[in-house]
Amino acid sequence: MIGFWKKDLFVLRKQMRTYAFILAVYALLSISGVWGTNLIAAMVALVTLMCPLTAFSFDQATRWDGYACSLPDGGRGAVAGRYLCTLTIWAAAVLLCCVLSAALWALGLLKESLAALLLGNLSSGTVGLLMAAVTLPLCYKFGIERGRVIMTLVFVCIFVGIIGAAGLMEGSLPDNLNTTAAVTIGVVSFAALVVVGLYGSYRVSRAIYLKKEW
Repeated sequence: MIGFWKKDLFVLRKQMRTYAFILAVYALLSISGVWGTNLIAAMVALVTLMCPLTAFSFDQATRWDGYACSLPDGGRGAVAGRYLCTLTIWAAAVLLCCVLSAALWALGLLKESLAALLLGNLSSGTVGLLMAAVTLPLCYKFGIERGRVIMTLVFVCIFVGIIGAAGLMEGSLPDNLNTTAAVTIGVVSFAALVVVGLYGSYRVSRAIYLKKEW
């Protein structure tokens, strides 16, 4: 598993440098006031989702899957390595963006509260991880191209559902609710549930992968 994990990180090293440059540009735009700090938070979700898709594209182009399955326990190791790489990138992206946001806040360059900045980064990263948890089994089942199309349809439905639920809940919360504490508990709980859900996604992906004939 560790070997497959290292392989994915090696494949993604150039893309990660590109994302680091984009993040630096977003930070400058946030400091200048051109755009809000939500761009930094959105970067976490983008990196978490796009990196495993890039790794899938590499495997498809090089026919890596067939070679991986010829190795001892290669099927299980390949899937576990992909999920571990996704989780590693998610944690690193959230941590990096939180450190960057905290540094800019400490220098007085951002107007938002520190709690709002950190929660924004965590919640955005968790949404990216949720998208990856749904997308990975689809890519294993249908391939990278069809998996992307199905993923888009799935998340359009999820987005519409979230908007509808938010509309129903609007105004239902008590006025004396500690908003910061409630949001913190909600975001952390959501992140924990998504991480648990990622394990379920891994089990589904592994079952799909091991049934394929390469």
